[in-house]
Amino acid sequence: MKYFLFFLTSIIIINLSAQNPVGIFQFNQDIGNPKNMGAASFDEKTQVYTITGSGSNIWFNRDEFHYLYNKISSDFIVTADFDFTEDIVKANAHCKIGWMVRESADEGAASWNAVKHFDGLCLLQWRPFKGMFMRDPEEERFFAKKGKGKQTMQLQRIGNVLTMKIANPGEPLQLVATEHIKMKKEVLAGIYICSHDSDAIARARVWNVRIDRQPVLNNYSSNPYAVKTVNSDVLGCRVEVLDIENLNRKVVYESKAKVEAASWMHDGNKLLFSEGTANYVVPVTGGSPEKIDAGDLEKMTNPSKVLEKKMIQPVITLTKTAIVDGTVNSPDGKFIYYNTNVTGTMQIWRMKPDGSVKEQLTFDEYHNWFPHISPDGNLMVFVSFPPDIDPDAHPTNKDVMLRVLKLNSPGTTKVVAYLYGGDGTLSANPWSPNSKKIAFISYSGK
Repeated sequence: MKYFLFFLTSIIIINLSAQNPVGIFQFNQDIGNPKNMGAASFDEKTQVYTITGSGSNIWFNRDEFHYLYNKISSDFIVTADFDFTEDIVKANAHCKIGWMVRESADEGAASWNAVKHFDGLCLLQWRPFKGMFMRDPEEERFFAKKGKGKQTMQLQRIGNVLTMKIANPGEPLQLVATEHIKMKKEVLAGIYICSHDSDAIARARVWNVRIDRQPVLNNYSSNPYAVKTVNSDVLGCRVEVLDIENLNRKVVYESKAKVEAASWMHDGNKLLFSEGTANYVVPVTGGSPEKIDAGDLEKMTNPSKVLEKKMIQPVITLTKTAIVDGTVNSPDGKFIYYNTNVTGTMQIWRMKPDGSVKEQLTFDEYHNWFPHISPDGNLMVFVSFPPDIDPDAHPTNKDVMLRVLKLNSPGTTKVVAYLYGGDGTLSANPWSPNSKKIAFISYSGK
């Protein structure tokens, strides 16, 4: 009887732990009964997760690790920045963190793992069926690059196609592997840690965590005779603030409705945005939005946004088929920045106010739209769409990047955010008055 009560109490404790929400994750538990219990916490102010865990391994026919996860039935894109904390410098080289998609919380469940090792090795590994021994090299795909510090990892599920991408700081996401893998409709998806040593406990920081549901399949076709369709669905929106120096992002407002035109107020303490037919302001630290009258808009917006509205329209002579969009003035009035597809891909250019001295600023395979110049005139932020979309389009609901270019150092372009977004992400001047942060819209799929 005592044994039965102890067993029943243990089950209750495990279930309560498993359902203890942490941040955006509804479930928080150890998998496989590791020797040392793991834990997780979420800092509301910085929106950073700290996750600790033990476990012998995530391999063979069973796993041991700590797991934060949600149950998801739709397609999704999950993205986050991962790094081990400095207090585990003597950790096992095979200590693991990353994203995991799993069919259940059973220790031998079928699973697909984006893996970052302590020694920098990165790969996609999977167990196709419950209880099956993972095979080397049949169930793993390695990433050529290594990175011992911060890295961004992304997993995407479209039907039974799973794609892993990874990026070192400032670089575009790069493909690790795309695999056709049969999985259940409802899966578990979340972040995990495994010390690869039953007697040790590993610790990591995870931030810029985003779970975006039901990504829209790309409808672009290279066939010029194909009927082009435009999908403008917005599945849910976030207003975010990004610190340009440390690249930490913070969600300050979320809505199931379409949100646009996030910009800063004069004092730098509040953001202005539109939702539906109304306009709102919200503190940059987050909180409840306050509705404002349309008549107050002009005096509440950032001076640089007003400057963009008063821009002198130049005479731009291009081919009949070229598109010019996103025209904005520099704060000092010396240049007009714009995007055009005169080269075949959409790139960022600038010119003198009279339309002379045209200069191309971006040179790559991405389609770059909507340049905005920081108030101090040093930086330009813009949206980069993937190479496989229609160069003339700037659709919503795409896997895009925000990139920043140092205007006094041509070629110094770096990625500052990976997001599910596109049209509407930078539809207003996003810069803070001190040129240290930007506001933008991402889509969440909620």
